Amino acid sequence: MKTQTTLNRFTIRLALAAVLLTSVISSCKKTDEPTAEASHKQAIDAATLSKIETLGYSTKEIKDLGAYYLVENDILLSKETLAKSKGIEKLMGLDQGISQAQTPYLISGSYQNVTISIDQSIWGNSTWYSAVVQAVVIWNSTANSNIKLNLFIKDYDPSLLADIEIRGDNGAFDIYTAAGALPPTYDGKPGNLILVNTDFRDPNTNYFIDNSQTTWNMIHEIGHTLGLRHTNWDEMDEGYAAQIPNTPNTDAYSVMNGGTAISSYSSSYPALPSVYDAAAITTLYPINTSSTVVPMISGPSTFSGERTFHMSYKSLEAGLSYHWEVTGISGTTYYYGYTGSENIFELSLSPGSYQIKCSVYGGKYSTTGIATKNVTVN
Repeated sequence: MKTQTTLNRFTIRLALAAVLLTSVISSCKKTDEPTAEASHKQAIDAATLSKIETLGYSTKEIKDLGAYYLVENDILLSKETLAKSKGIEKLMGLDQGISQAQTPYLISGSYQNVTISIDQSIWGNSTWYSAVVQAVVIWNSTANSNIKLNLFIKDYDPSLLADIEIRGDNGAFDIYTAAGALPPTYDGKPGNLILVNTDFRDPNTNYFIDNSQTTWNMIHEIGHTLGLRHTNWDEMDEGYAAQIPNTPNTDAYSVMNGGTAISSYSSSYPALPSVYDAAAITTLYPINTSSTVVPMISGPSTFSGERTFHMSYKSLEAGLSYHWEVTGISGTTYYYGYTGSENIFELSLSPGSYQIKCSVYGGKYSTTGIATKNVTVN
């Protein structure tokens, strides 16, 4: 397991990457602040409220955000998806206890290679950008989990379709909400959106929350997109939830507890805050070691000067290695090989055409994940 010193070095590298990126391209939950129940709840038709409650969610303080409803302080429900959702029985937690809990729908095996995109509203904010990357590393590094998160920068690769889009909320949330996420849908796909309130401040200090707090929030919100409910749903009077086997009735350390937007990630990086958070995700998505990581390389297709390229699958799982190769193509003679981190920093090439290749191997999976990207240097 890596130490906190590893996290500090990793954060420095992320800050460097953010600076380089800026030169190229011109939790969640509410805090303990009291809020009134949404006055427009009565404007939401009874059939919709009933359907939301049947799915196990509380409609207390529900908010209408246009294309979405916000429930339980940070869970987004798509109106379009609600209209298509199949009817299910009301979900009940075992013994009605507080426990790691799951959403009514989970991610099917064919969608467990998950692509995540971020845009300028996130990578342009170093605190939240670092938090997203660290949260991806933490979930990917969890032993015995089959979830494979692949992060790319939308501005570099606008044609790529993401399973989950992370972007700023554009003023949709109030001052007490740090972020919100969609849960998995009836068709077995992960929740496809996380909205981030980059203006969120700690109500105790009125300062913007720091990297340890934004990291906590991003771990939490990604957890929602993967099918995890609030661990303390019962205590918070949040409808009903199905308890996940192998988890206890209470867990004060769980990153999935609601009402913890100003909590800090202080675990030994890249461990999840609670061993039962890890038990929850590995129970829902047990590892298939013969499955394959399907990564991509994020970076500009055309450039001049020095540029940094990012491998989408970022993890610190035991034994994992990244091997980069840059080969001249279409008449360009060149070769460079490098084994190191998930990024290749400040790559400087003469004018010509090249293929950049990265192989990820030696970690949880027995197969090698390979990504390639063709680039033109002017």
